[in-house]
Amino acid sequence: MLYRHTKLAAPCFVLLAAAFMLAGPLAADDGDAQVAEWLGKLTLEEKAGQLNLIAIEGDITEEQLELVRAGKVGSVLKSNGAENNLALQKIAVEESRAGVPILFQEDVIHGYRTIAPVPLAEAASWDMEAIRKSAAVAAREARSAGIQLTYAPMVDVSRDPRWGRIIEAAGEDPYLNARVAEARVRGFQESGADESENLLATVKHYAAYGAALAGRDYNLRDVGERELREVHLPPFKAAIDAGVSSVMTAYSAYDGVPATASTFLMLDVLRGELGFDGLLMTDWETIPNLVETGVAATEDEAVLKAVATDVHMDMTSQLYVKRLPDLVRSGQVSEAWLDQAAGQVLRLKQKAGLLDEPYSAFDAEREKKEILSERNIHETREIAKKSMVVLKN
Repeated sequence: MLYRHTKLAAPCFVLLAAAFMLAGPLAADDGDAQVAEWLGKLTLEEKAGQLNLIAIEGDITEEQLELVRAGKVGSVLKSNGAENNLALQKIAVEESRAGVPILFQEDVIHGYRTIAPVPLAEAASWDMEAIRKSAAVAAREARSAGIQLTYAPMVDVSRDPRWGRIIEAAGEDPYLNARVAEARVRGFQESGADESENLLATVKHYAAYGAALAGRDYNLRDVGERELREVHLPPFKAAIDAGVSSVMTAYSAYDGVPATASTFLMLDVLRGELGFDGLLMTDWETIPNLVETGVAATEDEAVLKAVATDVHMDMTSQLYVKRLPDLVRSGQVSEAWLDQAAGQVLRLKQKAGLLDEPYSAFDAEREKKEILSERNIHETREIAKKSMVVLKN
């Protein structure tokens, strides 16, 4: 079935999203007593805090510590190391009112410390089992270092070698990208001897981010629906069918509307056609980017458009944690939507084992044994051998 994008005023966007969510299978207490129990403890500000993903680059600032203590940080990226992340987790659990643990996230693209070939090189092996094992190595090391979620696989089909990020995916063919996407999701999420060795995967960037114009990154370029469906969607479908835990939005646009604000991409296709019912997150500051690109006039309007497309997690802009409580109180966003969004974040923490044992994922001794282990180096060397391609001029 073909859809056409319809432009709606911001309040209509929110009503549409709320109606979709209440009619669908994503209600926060849908058979999930543990998530419902945690949600019941949270204030509006703390629910919005679950949607707030901050970056800690270097030493944590006093302002960031205060956000953690106030229960206004749900997830953290760029904070690495079991000992380091355990210290931050203790602050979240023991010094905040509700004590919700943090979900630690990172770009684990081609290995964590044992460096694997880039995904484009791995794809040249045409060996899906080797690619799965490579992702499993990365998952073991990242989990030992206090990380629970990775922003991979990147499945953006691109046919312009000037685009630098072409190395992160599997090249120009949708079918090969789809098979690699499936192998990497299963490698990250299912290969460990137990759950403590697995890593939640995030497929990105949804959608058509690889259709870069003249190789420019962060560039808005329209693609037609046929190209979208034949070239760009198949790898996302493969990742979703493999059980990927979350999806990340793209900076690119569809039909003149940035992906983060596209009800066609997010509701009609991702939720309706592809059947994805998990967590949807932004890329770095794509909500304020709606203002920069002129799609939204104000930050509040940008937040409303992201809510209307059912985006749950806000990467680094902090607009959700700052604006959503007031938007709920004013009736512009339903508290039911906020509950289901916070519930999505809590479900990922549940999958990672953090709601039951918030400290068990941070074992410095295990990290020392796992990082650059003989097993990891051997398995990575094997995929490196299979990835080497000799070109004839």
